[in-house]
Amino acid sequence: MDSPHMVRSRLSSLSLEQARDARARAWAYIFQCWQEKQKPAEPAPEPDGRNDGAIVRDIEGVSHVEQRPDRPSEIT
Repeated sequence: MDSPHMVRSRLSSLSLEQARDARARAWAYIFQCWQEKQKPAEPAPEPDGRNDGAIVRDIEGVSHVEQRPDRPSEIT
């Protein structure tokens, strides 16, 4: 018998079926994470007048600015 053969020693107390099930659960988790990354990202919400971080993108043609009654003017 000159051909080499592999000897497998058990490194843990898991049965072959338990090890197979653990690998299946790990791959299922990996696939689930991958699928979630493939979903398109949700667009950012549009800024509204109530948001202090609202960005004014086009100010050309603005003739006046109304002050909100609940906030004092910040211009000195």
